[in-house]
Amino acid sequence: MRKFYTLIRRELWEHKTGFIILPFICTITLSLLLSLGFLRFAPTATDKSPATTPQTTTPALNNPGTTQSQTSVDLNQQFSAFHDLPLNELPPFSHIDALKSAVGFLEFSQWVLAAALNILLLIVALNYAHRTLFDDRKNREILFWRSMPVAETENLAAKLSIIYGLVPLMILVMSFLGGFVCWLAVIAHGANDAFLAITKLLDSFMIYLKSLLFLFALLPIFAWTLLASAYAKKSPFLLSTFLPIGLLFIDRLIQWATGINTHIRAGVSAYTEYLSHTLQTINSDITPSLLVTSLPFIIISGVFMAGAVWLRNHRYEI
Repeated sequence: MRKFYTLIRRELWEHKTGFIILPFICTITLSLLLSLGFLRFAPTATDKSPATTPQTTTPALNNPGTTQSQTSVDLNQQFSAFHDLPLNELPPFSHIDALKSAVGFLEFSQWVLAAALNILLLIVALNYAHRTLFDDRKNREILFWRSMPVAETENLAAKLSIIYGLVPLMILVMSFLGGFVCWLAVIAHGANDAFLAITKLLDSFMIYLKSLLFLFALLPIFAWTLLASAYAKKSPFLLSTFLPIGLLFIDRLIQWATGINTHIRAGVSAYTEYLSHTLQTINSDITPSLLVTSLPFIIISGVFMAGAVWLRNHRYEI
């Protein structure tokens, strides 16, 4: 266990810029921009129409030019109209009265941060999977690790732990941190429902779970890139990208010339359907059937990773 912990520390030390520093900078920058936007455009809690009173004012969700009473009752009425809507069903920004509510703003901010962090860390993780085993051979660091009492299975497990342990954890921590910064902006603004809004910080745990399940669906892709990284002589990215494209072309050519179906395209099509189904499941209700549909792709991923371990044991240099 101590050896594995040392391997994790080594990976963290060598890749802390991409996995820790870059997400932190992205989170702080984006949360500050969101907070400044809220402080600039959201009406204050004391803004009232001169011709109306809190008892006679009604929300005007579809008329951004209408002056509204900003009592806590009015804010709750405005927010209840669409605070549970998905982001793709929200009205245009200038019409979003949810952003005039602390609860709505905090929920909106956290999911914006989550989307940005997922995209950023997915790019970082894919680059890491492409380079990590290749760079060990290119820099001849693999010879050092071969002299140590560390199995290649442990080495590969440590690298997978970075992708499936550190990446979701950073999304959890950074989404919570960004949400907290936005909540401080809500407090500074003096919104009536500011203290109610702090409960929305708990959405970070749901974001963590959804991110973990999404990464799990991408396991065959990460396993394939690790295999390409262990095998490539020049560019793991070119190998992992153009080899599947070439196989798809060959499959189509063979089927056209001989009528024989190698099922390569069918396999790729099945995986894309699986990804689409997984995304739909994550955005609705997670069911046990997801694990059943994932089983063939887990087996394929295991084959890819076994190949990467075999190459690590038999190919020391480029």
